[in-house]
Amino acid sequence: ESYLNRMITGIAPKRDGKSALAYSTTADWFIESEWTITHFDENLFYLLGPAMSQTRDFDKLCFWRRSGEDVDVRNVSQEFGCLALTGPRSRDILSELTDAALENVAFPWLDARQVSVAGVPTRALRLSYVGELGWELHMPMADLDTAYAAILEAGAKHGLANFGLYAVNSLRMEKGYGAWGHEYTMDVRMKEAGLSRFVHFRKDEFLGREALLACENAMPSRQIVYLEVDASNADCLGSEPVFADGKVVGLTTSGAYGHTTGKNLAFAYVDSNRMGAEDLEVGLLGQNRKVQCLSKPVHDPENALLKR
Repeated sequence: ESYLNRMITGIAPKRDGKSALAYSTTADWFIESEWTITHFDENLFYLLGPAMSQTRDFDKLCFWRRSGEDVDVRNVSQEFGCLALTGPRSRDILSELTDAALENVAFPWLDARQVSVAGVPTRALRLSYVGELGWELHMPMADLDTAYAAILEAGAKHGLANFGLYAVNSLRMEKGYGAWGHEYTMDVRMKEAGLSRFVHFRKDEFLGREALLACENAMPSRQIVYLEVDASNADCLGSEPVFADGKVVGLTTSGAYGHTTGKNLAFAYVDSNRMGAEDLEVGLLGQNRKVQCLSKPVHDPENALLKR
């Protein structure tokens, strides 16, 4: 636990069966890693990161171990796979495949349990990247087919369907969730990305603390913005210019059409002195499209669906 707390800007989950989103920076405050950390058993932590960062994250975790420190880091990426079961009927489906209690009082949002799903030992994490009730089901790679077939069978009467990454992107944009590799990269600092809430200065030590502390009260030159785009025939993909008074003041990082809300959405980094400007526009397919800065997610801003 103390080792992980040196690696991340926040606090590793202290309670057995708890998950937390965490960030690790470089020594000069650039975002290097985004992890979900789950506390299992007394001294076992299960860390999840972007697949494309697997090798770098493993190297970083090994590099920062101190001499004599009793920490064992194992890359289990080839041992575990994950099935994401999410949606308003996910609890009904999962309840047919496990004896574990799934009600909110027994299994609340951001908790985790080691359970059996269709006879397969599973680390069930109550997380969802699409803003709905749901679970990530982490299990041995060799058992994925067995569990997947059982979930499809149990879900047939509930209207269960497969969904792809374009659907995920649309739904996470409606929830205002940033994405690693788009909004959060090694070119961006925590405060620029609006992630200051994940920084806990009450800790005496963590990687990048001095740089973060030195910039805590300074206004960053650019900041992330969440946008609704006045366009019905195209979506932002990333790297589209953001204009104000005919001058480029920022770039988009990603975007998608929100099918639940009917809104065209995007993230961008914009010069801090133009934040909230009423004349912001995005260059899209050769035209400047008006945009509106949003202060909260356009879908379920209170997270009621996640917690139901």
